[in-house]
Amino acid sequence: MNMYNIFVFCTIACFMHLSSGETFIPFSAQCPSQLNQSTSARNVSVLNLSGGSFKTRYYECFKHFNQLQVLLLNSSNLETVENSAFSNIVHLNQLYLHDNRLTEFPSKPMASLTLLQVLVISNNSIKEIKSDAFQSLHELRELYLGPQLQLQDFQYQALLPLKKIKVLILKGLSLTYVPVINQMRLLQELDLSDNKIDRVLSQYFSELARLQILRLSGSGITFISKTAFRSQKNLKLLDLSGNELATLSEETLNPIVWSAGGAVDINLTQNPFHCDANMCALKKWLEIVKIQVDMMCENPKRLRGHQVAQLSLVHFNCSKVSTLPFLTKASPVNKTDLTDSFLGKGTTGIIVVAAAAPILLLLSAMCLLSLKSRQQPFLSRFCEFNKGEAARGPREEPEASYFLV
Repeated sequence: MNMYNIFVFCTIACFMHLSSGETFIPFSAQCPSQLNQSTSARNVSVLNLSGGSFKTRYYECFKHFNQLQVLLLNSSNLETVENSAFSNIVHLNQLYLHDNRLTEFPSKPMASLTLLQVLVISNNSIKEIKSDAFQSLHELRELYLGPQLQLQDFQYQALLPLKKIKVLILKGLSLTYVPVINQMRLLQELDLSDNKIDRVLSQYFSELARLQILRLSGSGITFISKTAFRSQKNLKLLDLSGNELATLSEETLNPIVWSAGGAVDINLTQNPFHCDANMCALKKWLEIVKIQVDMMCENPKRLRGHQVAQLSLVHFNCSKVSTLPFLTKASPVNKTDLTDSFLGKGTTGIIVVAAAAPILLLLSAMCLLSLKSRQQPFLSRFCEFNKGEAARGPREEPEASYFLV
């Protein structure tokens, strides 16, 4: 037995052990005539036909495998999928069509696969996803759709039947905005990387409370709403690398960091951050929560190439930014209300009030002088005196005294 045969034998043995006794048939050539003549065909549950050179009638290879649950046809040069290709394997649970030459999504051939839970059809040349593409796949849990380099039309309503989906890979589909996916309440992993989504709005992920992995890298994002991730309390990975973010609000990241207790991986590499006073709030917040975030300055030139974590607040000109807005905002770290933040407590409050007293007295005196000089009729009405009383000079002092009270 040569080394190649030993390798094949060990691979098959290992897979059979891991699959709890399931039969595994590797195949990398044209379908032999005796494959479907085997008496054990009805007991086969996993069939790997990846790496072949199928173009037509490949389905002849598995038409008698009635109990098949997993079918792999990766890298098999498939150009089309016949309508009856899967009609005899209705118990199929996983279908792998990755890295082929498909130009149309095989929605009709999949109509009989009502039990399908995993579909991998990425890296093909599919040009259109029609509205009925997943109409029969109500049990689908994982969908690996992208990338598709030639996709021209994606009718987003096609995703509506996928209410049980947990893993959704839509990378590299040239999407310009996030599809309507809020009905996918069970979604745990979402990949929207390598698209053309320049803005992340608050409604995109508002209903995805179970989301754990969110990838948005390489999509040209320039803006993220402060409330974009307010519902993601279980997020463990947020990938925003390779975008066009020049600034980022601490309010955007705050919900996911505090809910995860800091145990969340946030990737912000390869973004052209502008390290100026607009980044002060984020810089201060990062120092408070003490999480490791890889952020590099692109501007101004004097800070280009420097890590944000290695710079001090002085580098951001934070001394020019008023701190009053931060004092009035409640947060898990500092829940000071508006009154306490402005007036302070104890000695500080007394000093503030004492400092304001001379200003109030000065304004009152100026008002009094103005009243004495003008003697306007509206002054009499304001002070609740009639015109006759207001015209008499000796009555002006009591009137002014009443006004001050």
